Amino acid sequence: MAIADDPPITRTTAFWHPFADMGAVSRAEFLIERGEGVYVFDTEGRRYLDGTASLWYANVGHGRQEIVDAAAKQMGRLEAYSAFGDFTTEVATELAGRLADLAPMEDTKIFLASGGGDAIDTAAKLARRYWQAVGENAPAVSTGPDSVCVFNSSPLEKYESYRLCLERWNSDDQTDFAPAIYNVIFSLVRTLGFRLHSPHNGTQPRYLADWLPEIVNVCDLENKPSDSDTLPREVLEQIEESGCCYVADTNQIFVREFNMQNVAAESARFLRHVCRGMNRDDSSPIDAALAHFGSRLLSPGTPAEEQELDSQGERIYQAYVEGRITRAAIRRLFLGNNAEAGAILSSLSA
Repeated sequence: MAIADDPPITRTTAFWHPFADMGAVSRAEFLIERGEGVYVFDTEGRRYLDGTASLWYANVGHGRQEIVDAAAKQMGRLEAYSAFGDFTTEVATELAGRLADLAPMEDTKIFLASGGGDAIDTAAKLARRYWQAVGENAPAVSTGPDSVCVFNSSPLEKYESYRLCLERWNSDDQTDFAPAIYNVIFSLVRTLGFRLHSPHNGTQPRYLADWLPEIVNVCDLENKPSDSDTLPREVLEQIEESGCCYVADTNQIFVREFNMQNVAAESARFLRHVCRGMNRDDSSPIDAALAHFGSRLLSPGTPAEEQELDSQGERIYQAYVEGRITRAAIRRLFLGNNAEAGAILSSLSA
């Protein structure tokens, strides 16, 4: 939201804000009085562009008279009623029908919720109840090729998972993983303070943007057996196990499915390789450690015990989270040789 001047100072009230540091918010609330179209106004009459549509739910704008009239009409007839048990209302049934018609799958059922939290909680309970009903011992949430599950994930993972799922729904072509993988690589690069266009190695990799890997959908190779036969056995095994694999010799990332923690790990392997000048004969144990670090950095919602643990990588990640190692030191780990990396790791153990 664009703010032209300081908003009016408010007194401390009994209202407790969600997702807020109340020590900072107290007596400094941003008091909104009214809205009109894409703008909102404070109590002093100052106008602000509501770029976030409140919390993303006021996309149609504020003060729409037709919405005011429709809401007033419904409130006059029936303001609300429970849908527990066998109760329903005409408007609830009509809304569910319209939403089902918009869904990409057949025989869609709609469960109305009041927000993201209870929607996710309800979805998990429904999935668990389903498996109980069919008498199978299965995970609480099971997803297939036409569904997406992004519980406990980072915003980056949610965005790319939704985008890829929508692409599968709307296209008969093979999924293009390239935008998602490049987004992960760029996120890792930006987070660690690397630059894409540095002209020389040293504190930055040389022309990183020119060395971005080719992203290959493994399903495309399966349609060309001669191409898939050229992949080493260990690469095929990793693709089968984790869904993706970075091959330094050809500077390619082979992808079967988008799994954030594994994609982040392979993106970190690529970054380490390009930082070392694309030297194919320069692999070392630090490569695995940095892959684990990258995975934990970009997929923090996945507990360490659910990942293939690399003790050095986990030590780097924990030191980074605790502020015991700087971004500059992390960059030196990616750029440095084995001796330099060993010295930095030794300092973490001291």
